Amino acid sequence: MKAMHVAKWGIVGRAAAVTVIGFVVLLATEFGASPSIEEPRITDIQTIDGQIRISHDAVAPVDIWMKTPDQDWTRVATSVMSPTWSFVPPVTTAEFKLTITVPDSSPPLVAVMGGGAGGSADGGSADGGAAGDDPAEGGSEGEGDSDPGDAAAGAGGGEGAVAAAGNNHAMATPDPGRLKLFWHNQNSGIVYDWFLKEDGRLKSYGLAAQDTIAATWQLSGVGDIDRDGIDDFLWHNQQSGLVVYWLLEVDGYLRSSGLVSGDAISPTWQLSGVGDIDKDGTVDLLWHNQQSGLVVYWLLNSNATLKSQGLLTEDAISPTWQLSGVGDIDKDGTVDLLWHNQQSGLVVYWLLNSNATLKGQGLLSEDAISPTWQLSGVGDIDKDGTVDLLWHNQQSGLVVYWLLNSNASLKSQGLVTDDAISPTWQLSGIGDIDNDGTIDLLWHNQRSGLVVHWLLNSDASLKSSALVSADAISPTWRLSGVGF
Repeated sequence: MKAMHVAKWGIVGRAAAVTVIGFVVLLATEFGASPSIEEPRITDIQTIDGQIRISHDAVAPVDIWMKTPDQDWTRVATSVMSPTWSFVPPVTTAEFKLTITVPDSSPPLVAVMGGGAGGSADGGSADGGAAGDDPAEGGSEGEGDSDPGDAAAGAGGGEGAVAAAGNNHAMATPDPGRLKLFWHNQNSGIVYDWFLKEDGRLKSYGLAAQDTIAATWQLSGVGDIDRDGIDDFLWHNQQSGLVVYWLLEVDGYLRSSGLVSGDAISPTWQLSGVGDIDKDGTVDLLWHNQQSGLVVYWLLNSNATLKSQGLLTEDAISPTWQLSGVGDIDKDGTVDLLWHNQQSGLVVYWLLNSNATLKGQGLLSEDAISPTWQLSGVGDIDKDGTVDLLWHNQQSGLVVYWLLNSNASLKSQGLVTDDAISPTWQLSGIGDIDNDGTIDLLWHNQRSGLVVHWLLNSDASLKSSALVSADAISPTWRLSGVGF
């Protein structure tokens, strides 16, 4: 008979210690056993003192198999009775995978359907539109329960966001100019990168750092700090008020980190926007105080130190206004601000000068937006160099675009698709996935754990949609950022 097995991809560290990063992969395995034998599955992988420890749910003895890029499936244990078993890996390798079978069976016949190290995630696609309640057809809710990498690394440490860099790189494949998703586990503190293919499917993944990050730290901004063309991280601790940068390598791994400023920020201030203000190629920060209504800028140097700071304007903003998006509207190379008033429904723009002063402001449209609509994304759709807006209505499930002119007037608006999206789906990120100059959408379902992409045409219509990965993500993981 043929059964489906869950196996794990991993990495064997190059030093004495072994670090494992798992990712759920479906394997088709031939058995010579009777149909009454339950399907055995690996449920966990850990590393302890240089050994790999696996756990499984089999109710009968199993054989354990290992495969590397240089060695085909090899049986590393036979007739294991214990539900947990540890072994020293026989080889040092950049990657491996494990599976279990009933005793005396043949080596596994592998048909990869999930993502592996540099491999594809071509299974479970949902091409051809966004009909029904989900952003993509297929991928039923509740299937699977994996992490973005099913990380088996421990959750110890991580009290601060200043993390140690190192060469313990995960299975990320360097791919400059391709979109990455950044996941943060609020429980374990682990940070993961997902690298996407041009078709929006998962290509590879990896840890962003060895250290774990405490839950008090929030990944509040993503953008290029050191002008290397690779987006970096900005962390804000709501308790301590400190702000930390992470400079990343091309493969998404941490190169260096430190404090942006030694000053602690009061918890009344929120890091509400990241973008280049002074046109020096380094992202800058925008802070909004909901109590005082003031807006402050931080201009950064390319070494992530604070260049200057100040008030954007001396006028205080009413707490009914939310700084909902930043992006260049008037094509002058300086980011501008978009404000949404949840009570009145009005949307206001602020055009900025490169010295962080206010150039102009006004209503984007005289029409008031119902509070059921949320401004969920800002980016260029129609390739005219001016950012556009994406609205999502959690009640009706509809998604609407606003195309803007460079004078901040409304050019056109309409539905991205006629289909309504179930409220279990959250519009969690935008970015150009297929490198066509038009932003695309990323949806995350907190209940099922699935992640779906929408590729857009430049007229804001839906080009295609599909699952990013067939694996479901545990609700402890949050899609915290999207970048290059």
